[in-house]
Amino acid sequence: MNKVFVIVCIFFVVGVFMLLSKNELRVSENDIETLYVEIAHKKIFIEIADTESKRVQGLSERAMLPEDSGMFFIFPHEDRYEFWMKNMNFPIDIIWIDKDFIVQDITKNAAPESFPNTFTPRVPIQYVLEVNAGFADKNKIETGSVATIPSQQ
Repeated sequence: MNKVFVIVCIFFVVGVFMLLSKNELRVSENDIETLYVEIAHKKIFIEIADTESKRVQGLSERAMLPEDSGMFFIFPHEDRYEFWMKNMNFPIDIIWIDKDFIVQDITKNAAPESFPNTFTPRVPIQYVLEVNAGFADKNKIETGSVATIPSQQ
């Protein structure tokens, strides 16, 4: 095999691995895409939970969540949805977002030990962003902050 071809392949694989480890690429079922939400000028790379099974599973049973990453839950309509920490292995901040993409509430440092208790926003919401505990304070995300999801190119 051509030595140059092998070297190019190695650099390609290493480059893709580096991008994945920095959460700059997200692999969907259909193709490779970059998904993120921005709140308080902070870009958060997200996984989408837009089906009942994905919402039920959430971040359960994961060992950790990479920094500047989260799970974005999409519900069919506004309501006061309940969240719990069943089978969670690390604490999270739960950012409750309304249909107009305005942060309405934040549950900080929801601990795995809190299960079977549930967390509910003060007002109806349509979206939820789960991030590592302390993320909201560290990035100055507060009630009234606006979330944006840039349109895909």
